[in-house]
Amino acid sequence: MKTSALLIPMLAAFGANGQIPTTNLLANPGGETGDLTGWTVGGPLFPSVVSTNPPGADPVPPHLGRFVFKGGPNPNGSLQQKVVLADYGIAGAQVDSGRLSAHLSFWQRSRRAAADPPPVAMVTLVFRDAQGTSIEGYLSTPALASLDVYTNYQARFEIPAGIRSIDYLMGFATFSGTAGVSYNVDNSLTISVGS
Repeated sequence: MKTSALLIPMLAAFGANGQIPTTNLLANPGGETGDLTGWTVGGPLFPSVVSTNPPGADPVPPHLGRFVFKGGPNPNGSLQQKVVLADYGIAGAQVDSGRLSAHLSFWQRSRRAAADPPPVAMVTLVFRDAQGTSIEGYLSTPALASLDVYTNYQARFEIPAGIRSIDYLMGFATFSGTAGVSYNVDNSLTISVGS
């Protein structure tokens, strides 16, 4: 198979093994700054960062760090972060080659009264062009957040040509009239060549 002129500089930039030499593209992915640095808050739920260690700790154990993102108890809310690919050295020509994939991972759990339905936790990725227009969006499986145990969600999505930024949107939803809360932590967005 002949290597295209576009692919040669892409391999040089990303390495022969096809891996992009970057780590997680999200700022403050687990709330370990102790606040919402890097995130934009949306919805009436007003998600927050809570400590899992005394004093004043939320009654949920930590996952890997000392803090977690918390949503509830209210109808819905979100935390959003815009990732501009060029800020991480990922050029438009590399995206337009059609060979890049976005990898999503996060951990979730919930706390609720036994009679209440569990809250819903999800993450949405929105791929945007240079003008900020939404080209495609992907929603993680809207799963009922696991009670009393952290569960991991992972997925891979091909990045369409023309994309210049990705919105990472954490969603929190609870049922009206219930006291349930959901937790999201250790979010990750990475980019790779191929699958």
